[in-house]
Amino acid sequence: MWLSELRYRFLQIRIQTRTHLKGGIVKIRIILILGLVLVATPLFAQDSLVKLDEKVEGGTLPSEMPNLLAEPGTALRSVYPMRTITIDLLPTKPTSLVHEGDWLKGGEEEEMRAVPEGLISVARKKDKHMAWHVERINSCAMCGAPMTLRHAMFDKKASALWGARAAFMIADIEVTYHLPCFENGTCRDQNPLFGHTRLQSYSVGLGLTAISWLCDGYLRKGSLKYRIGGYRNWWIIPVLGYGASVIGITSNLSKWHR
Repeated sequence: MWLSELRYRFLQIRIQTRTHLKGGIVKIRIILILGLVLVATPLFAQDSLVKLDEKVEGGTLPSEMPNLLAEPGTALRSVYPMRTITIDLLPTKPTSLVHEGDWLKGGEEEEMRAVPEGLISVARKKDKHMAWHVERINSCAMCGAPMTLRHAMFDKKASALWGARAAFMIADIEVTYHLPCFENGTCRDQNPLFGHTRLQSYSVGLGLTAISWLCDGYLRKGSLKYRIGGYRNWWIIPVLGYGASVIGITSNLSKWHR
């Protein structure tokens, strides 16, 4: 099941990339139009300036504008001679149309971004097809809070767990190469990947640890931009590494006096 979910993630990333490319042309056109407006506005504004002391129907406008104060989201009214000005400071923020339990259309960037705080999108099967389902954060294994890759790999929890994983790996290698039989050449490492030299053992061991750390970070982070949940049980991967190293250290220590 989790393999199908990961596959769906990668497919959705490709769809979203294509959506960005199509939307980029529209954004460029909008930027060009705004640039023309910004250039043309000062030229036409010079001919339409109105002085404050201009007479209006037998009276004059005040020499100083009144202070307009109101709470955010309310309308201001300032009454001048023969006219009323209405100013809306902060329009009311529209309510999100995405709710818990909704199904989202795959590849719809605007709908994915509309998922509110406290909710995330999770890959689920719907009518024998994968789709995005809106669920509450921490309500399932793939419902972890989305975050950046840097935070997923280097926060306090991840740094401590993966630092300990590297320490166990180093201890396993050093115990192996300090065995009397290993120093005398009467035994060798049973794992062919680690070879028979410290350099190869450290290169392979720490390299695998680094790759596992990176993959674990990708599983944990989800997508902060599109509100896609991450893997909550990410800590299982370094803990499994502890077990492998402990088994190796215990096995080597049992052969110490042979």
